[in-house]
Amino acid sequence: MPGLAVASLDLERQADFGAQADLCNLTRPLPRAVWIAVRIDSRIAVRIAVCVAVCVAVCVAVCVAVCVAVCVAIAVAISIAIMRSLFFAWLAALGLCPALVFAQVGEEVPFITTPDRVTLAMLQLAGVRSSDHVLDLGSGDGRIVITAARRFGASALGVEIVPELVQRSRDAARQAGVEGRAQFREQDLFKTDLSAATVITMYLLPEVNLQLRPALLQLAPGTRIVSHDWDMGDWLPDETLTMAVPDKKIGREKISRLHRWVVPVRAEGLWCGPGGAQLRLTQRFQAVQAQWRLGPREHMLHGVLDGRRLSLLGATMRKPLQGRVEDTQMQLQTPALAPSREGAAGRPGLIRLTRSAAASCGA
Repeated sequence: MPGLAVASLDLERQADFGAQADLCNLTRPLPRAVWIAVRIDSRIAVRIAVCVAVCVAVCVAVCVAVCVAVCVAIAVAISIAIMRSLFFAWLAALGLCPALVFAQVGEEVPFITTPDRVTLAMLQLAGVRSSDHVLDLGSGDGRIVITAARRFGASALGVEIVPELVQRSRDAARQAGVEGRAQFREQDLFKTDLSAATVITMYLLPEVNLQLRPALLQLAPGTRIVSHDWDMGDWLPDETLTMAVPDKKIGREKISRLHRWVVPVRAEGLWCGPGGAQLRLTQRFQAVQAQWRLGPREHMLHGVLDGRRLSLLGATMRKPLQGRVEDTQMQLQTPALAPSREGAAGRPGLIRLTRSAAASCGA
């Protein structure tokens, strides 16, 4: 029986060993499966990590771009504020009120009252007579137009874009008894016909003056222009009057500068006369340079145009050479010239010249 027990024990051990072997056979593929699963999970994790990294990079880039745009906008706004402050300081130093800072060319020019004594001085500087037609650009409350009609007997027109000011001006002209000679029109000054005026007055901004300048230069020679405070760039005034104005409502300096121009005739070119007389003019607004030839002598001259009146002076001339310029004709009153090295002196006299399109006289 002991032998049977041993045999039975052996059989049981064999059975257990077989079962263990079968179990090992069943579990042997598991490590490979687990490895494949881990490998697949790692690939997915890498892709997820890449996607997350890309998303983070895009978000960072967008945030940086937005931050840069905001910073640029802030910098531009600060720069504009600084420039406006500097411009305001410049205007204040020149005597303008703060309201003028916001006025732009093409927009409504702010109304600033001109003191009465300045109004009178502007018309006196222009030499207004009863035969003149005065045009006030930006006439405001109408005081320049009314003064021109009442004090000087001139006809006058005020152009103003603000309806309330136009009506106030008409009422004031009626009360002054000059409504027949003082007219007011609600109109943009840039759309106004300037050709009928013999005198133009204005109290505008510098940019507006410069924008008006080409049209003013096209007016009839001799037209007088007077501007309160502001000039017209490199078209220098023929005369400037500075006057103290204690009651001036704007500016730190209680003064007014009145500038006067006379529209010059266009005289540039070659002018030919009898006896070999030749005058060649170059012109910059009212300033002229001239080459004057009479006989064998040539003189370099400089001078000015006052409307149609021409005045030239040179080193060899005892008195200015003066004349009047029409469209195609010129009359010159020539003074006696200093003797040349050959001893010949020019004789005074009246010479009539004709504008020539040729390169030289006699060509």
